Amino acid sequence: MYENRKEKVVYSTSMEEEIGTKDYRDIIYMLIENQLRIKRTLYGKIVPLTGNFIDCRGSMINWCPIGRNATNDDRKKWVALDQKHNIRNNFIDCYFRAPIYESVEVKLGGSTSFDIFPKGWDKTYWLKFVENDFDKIYFYGDRTMEGGNDYEIFMDNRTESFTVTGPEDTLNKINEFITNNRHDV
Repeated sequence: MYENRKEKVVYSTSMEEEIGTKDYRDIIYMLIENQLRIKRTLYGKIVPLTGNFIDCRGSMINWCPIGRNATNDDRKKWVALDQKHNIRNNFIDCYFRAPIYESVEVKLGGSTSFDIFPKGWDKTYWLKFVENDFDKIYFYGDRTMEGGNDYEIFMDNRTESFTVTGPEDTLNKINEFITNNRHDV
């Protein structure tokens, strides 16, 4: 977490330290197996695969089955397949219920990925570090429905939250909010 655009670290934490190196690595290995599972199935023949599938971000792991290098067209294909076949929710139901995942939560992230983090480390985790510094905290997120990685913070009474469809929509809604609330911001 950074302070006021000064890029001064205010707080940092490590998923690996929280759950232990063995469990952390076992989760990475399981994600690799899940990635290969996609490749070996029907999905592997129709799902675009672009590389850079697993992103270890310190406090969480992001797994993107089509790869972080996906083009907008790749993402659109994936979203259509995911909506038609319920791929990500099926993975949560079938594979993320294994005992290895007992110490973590798995949420849908954006339109293409999964966020994996220690239990209790959803997006509300950081609020305790800033809630006393601001009168209002505004949050914009795209996965605000139950099961999405933005749900808990979207529903938290410490935030005023908005659902968006992507970066352009976020910018438009922020500009609209500022224009309509100049006296409050």
